[in-house]
Amino acid sequence: MVHYIKLFFTWQYPDIHIFIFREAFLLDFFHAKTNSSYCSKELIFAICSFGCLLTDDPSRKSISFKFFQKARELCFHNYYKPSISLLQSFLLLGLYEIYNGRNESGWFMSGIAMRMGYSIGLQLSPTDLMSDNAKGALGNKIRSRIFWGTYLVDHLIGLLLGRPSSLKMNDSTIEETIELPDIDWMHEYSFQDKDRKRVKVLKIGDPLRATVSLMDLTESMLKEVFNDKQTNRKKKSVELHEKLIVVKKYNSKILKWRKDLPTELLWNRADLEKLGSDPTKLTFKLLYYIVLLCLNRPFLNLKSTENFPNYQYNFSRICSNAISDLAIVIRKFVQTYGFGKCSTLI
Repeated sequence: MVHYIKLFFTWQYPDIHIFIFREAFLLDFFHAKTNSSYCSKELIFAICSFGCLLTDDPSRKSISFKFFQKARELCFHNYYKPSISLLQSFLLLGLYEIYNGRNESGWFMSGIAMRMGYSIGLQLSPTDLMSDNAKGALGNKIRSRIFWGTYLVDHLIGLLLGRPSSLKMNDSTIEETIELPDIDWMHEYSFQDKDRKRVKVLKIGDPLRATVSLMDLTESMLKEVFNDKQTNRKKKSVELHEKLIVVKKYNSKILKWRKDLPTELLWNRADLEKLGSDPTKLTFKLLYYIVLLCLNRPFLNLKSTENFPNYQYNFSRICSNAISDLAIVIRKFVQTYGFGKCSTLI
């Protein structure tokens, strides 16, 4: 199991699975105690179900679904006892299902995770929690990382499946996530360069805050652009005209998001050539392109009109540029590490 856990944290943790706080999980994993806050049997099995898929041994890959089944069995056996580790397990299982094309099951299990978060008050600042024990046990900084990581996945699932998110910014009082220190002996559970000579420190704080603000845009974007309640055919042309104005507005907002990033997070196509094989620096960039494609791709085949003579060209240009950048990243990564180590977002 340790081998699969290493593979998960090396290749998948830098992706969108940062709702599992690596240091807290590993400390509890190697120093087992009763009623551990951040490690449980179901979470271990869920993590191993992902780690199996990253091994180079085909016979071991087949064990992945067995780990998934065991984790699922334990989750539904313990669902009446909400906890952080159980929430993380349900969310991992939901993502596992979605990654394998079983969207309805994935939507169901990730939904349980979100509601469990509300049940344990994960979205609340320690000062808003009723129990003094809860304040001390959860650890505000760790809870913050877990909540905002969960918030990110919730909105990404909503975007990809075209469904409303569960976690709302207005319902949360917990502070923004910050950088937390690495622990030296955990470096073997971290991504390293090709020659395994240099450990890549995963900076999560600033990229996660930036990504949360990007995913917040998608919630209103889904409502305004893709929530079509009009059924009267006579209104279709007017509705399309209005919708294209909204699409243009959101394209501007997304581009402004990128322009306003902190200097250390800005990138261009040349940077992608250099960073394309480093998963610790790609997540928020990949999400940016995914959001752009989700917004613009549905309108590629519309014909130009008198009011919008060039909009088809604009949609095509935006999508083509995004695809060209993504091709650089994917090609660079696969050439360096092989297709089997690709992150979930890739």
